[in-house]
Amino acid sequence: MKDFDAIRGKKPTKTELILNYLVNKPGEVVHPKEVADNLGFNLQTTVTVLNRLALEGAISKQARGQFIYKKKGKGHKVGTASKDRPLKIDSKTAKVIYNAIYEMASESTGVGVIGMQTGLSPDDFDDKKPLKSIQNLVRALIDLLGEEIADDIVSIALESELPEGEDLEVKQILAR
Repeated sequence: MKDFDAIRGKKPTKTELILNYLVNKPGEVVHPKEVADNLGFNLQTTVTVLNRLALEGAISKQARGQFIYKKKGKGHKVGTASKDRPLKIDSKTAKVIYNAIYEMASESTGVGVIGMQTGLSPDDFDDKKPLKSIQNLVRALIDLLGEEIADDIVSIALESELPEGEDLEVKQILAR
């Protein structure tokens, strides 16, 4: 931690300390309690900082209470979308993705806000039109939160639900 003091001339913030903890454990799944215990922080504060770092894209949220720092790199694509060939996702995977996006958006905005502002709920997922359901949710989030924040939320939700090494981007979801 002397590096932070030398560079900035002041003590590191909790966010910097938590991020540094994860950077020193690349590829390892880390739980908020572990971070809080090792750094001597309050558990709720640690959870809040970890969720914010995940929303900012500094770390990845694997699942509820599971965070990981990965060096940025390109993974394999689930599928590619183009005008000639739209992206195909099976209904079961699409529903998991839809719910993950909705939950992540709810966590970042507050319980009930997404439903009230967009008129959508987890029950609005249509098994017969799975990709259309995801597209409607993503477009509603873009309208409500802006493209950058919606992109971050969707990316984090996708990272937490797609198998290791697979990647899917918002632009692929929205492509026709």
